[in-house]
Amino acid sequence: MAFPEINRGLQFFKYPSETDKSYKYVDRTVSAGIKAKYAKPWDWVNDQKADLFIFELGGDDLIRNIQGGGGGISNLFGIYVSLSAEFGLMKSLAKKSKGVILNVPDMISLPYFTQITNEKINKLGVKLFAQISSGSEQYRPFDPTADRLIPSNTVEKLFNGELKGNVNLKDVDVVSKQSSDDEFFDISPGSYNQNEIALIAKEMNWLVVDMNNLYKRIQTGSYVTDDGVAVNAAWPKGGNFFSADGVYPTAFGQAVIANEVIKTLNRHYGLDIPLLQTRFFVGK
Repeated sequence: MAFPEINRGLQFFKYPSETDKSYKYVDRTVSAGIKAKYAKPWDWVNDQKADLFIFELGGDDLIRNIQGGGGGISNLFGIYVSLSAEFGLMKSLAKKSKGVILNVPDMISLPYFTQITNEKINKLGVKLFAQISSGSEQYRPFDPTADRLIPSNTVEKLFNGELKGNVNLKDVDVVSKQSSDDEFFDISPGSYNQNEIALIAKEMNWLVVDMNNLYKRIQTGSYVTDDGVAVNAAWPKGGNFFSADGVYPTAFGQAVIANEVIKTLNRHYGLDIPLLQTRFFVGK
């Protein structure tokens, strides 16, 4: 069984806010009897007699941080995982079950966030100005060597031709490498993976599946599956790894990731789980 948004989704059988429907994933699997027996989904999962747990921590959080204007996952270093509900659940499960943790790729490098090139911006014929920082009333000229436009309502209007002349962009429209507001550093997963994920995995004797390295190999075109399929990161056409949204993998891409998890489990725990035949998923 899989649970997205476990930090929120496993806290309530019925989430108190109708604007956040994380509980809907739990509702697909639990019965009225389970809800009557356990105070919250966390207790139910903790009571399972499962052999194996797989956790991925931070990917969707990082995407939301980027979309929110580059607020960094680095702001959470030292507190995010170690004090999170997920870690409390992992520590409890580690006493009786095996597990692995997937670390976080460099989300800003995904096609969804790299699709707006400087060439496309130049064709707009507008003069862009970027907000110096969130909440500031000051703007500076857009720097194509340090700034990147990311999909937002304003950027959509910009490319629809609704904004002309001088255009002021908010912090949520731009991710920057400017030294005064280095959002690229903030959203880099490097320190988070090293100072949170790796240390916690070591504490529980769970191994890390290195998603960050896997994505780098895929995006440089150097990854071939064990059954001989070249993984192609091209997007939106010509590739086989990224789905139409430019963020999440295709069925084939998910099979590639699943095999990395299997190989990690086999090495660390001396198992012999067979790999998926990834070519079965090509074209699906």
